[in-house]
Amino acid sequence: MTFSAVGLWLARVAKVLALLAFFLPWVVVSCNGDALVQSSGYQLATGTIDLPDFAITPEGQGQAWWAIGALVLIPLGLVLGFVLRGARQRALAMLATSAVSLALVFGGMTQMVSTMRAEVAEKLEEKQGAENDLERQFAQMLGQAMRVDIEVLEGYWLALGALLAAVGGSGVAVAMQRREAGAEPDQTGGVR
Repeated sequence: MTFSAVGLWLARVAKVLALLAFFLPWVVVSCNGDALVQSSGYQLATGTIDLPDFAITPEGQGQAWWAIGALVLIPLGLVLGFVLRGARQRALAMLATSAVSLALVFGGMTQMVSTMRAEVAEKLEEKQGAENDLERQFAQMLGQAMRVDIEVLEGYWLALGALLAAVGGSGVAVAMQRREAGAEPDQTGGVR
């Protein structure tokens, strides 16, 4: 088995692992240590998160376009990695879909978490902008008592690591395809 084939198989296995990671918990929103909302990557993509009435959610909460994109590209790359004719085309398809999926997952999650944190801070500041001093002091005490945390969980990190491994494996496959294509046998049967 050539190095390019090993790299391609590593990328395939990593992509399957990334798909499985979408069903693990990705993010949890908690208040004073009590989990209010927990979501997997699949739930983010499909918008099937059960939110309590009092939960602070991002504007337009629903399906996360970046998670949908990654959930489409990952299996598409897997399929292309098997059905395309040339080994180089398979490796390039795997590399492209892995890299774009990695960028979508990393960028989308980073943006979503920062938006959620900003909205939590905004809601707390809104409460502190009360009309009189007594209401303002009460809102400050309430803000200190209510510690809202947004934590990124292991499912996200596993998906991110698996996509990074898929990029690495398919990158090795592409590089080795170039090298193997450039290694031509000389007149004596050896490789130049």
